[in-house]
Amino acid sequence: MDNFLSDLITCLKLFGKGKSDIKGYKYSTRLYHDLGIYGDEAYEFISILETSFGVDLSSFVFESYFPMEFPGDTQSQRVFYWLFPCFIKEL
Repeated sequence: MDNFLSDLITCLKLFGKGKSDIKGYKYSTRLYHDLGIYGDEAYEFISILETSFGVDLSSFVFESYFPMEFPGDTQSQRVFYWLFPCFIKEL
């Protein structure tokens, strides 16, 4: 296993994911779509990257990649935004 994937798995463990959750993760694993990490959880995950791994995310635009907590007013809107996060409008 190369360093990047090893670091990702270490970071996910720090975030609280167990071995059974992490099994099968690879380069194409997406935090939002595959792991369901978004909103405050995604922000916390990004913070772990910064503090534990020294990643400089000062120019990272969080809202461009992760929706806010529970976007949409109805369940159908939430599912739509989960499937198509690019359609979430900024407030």
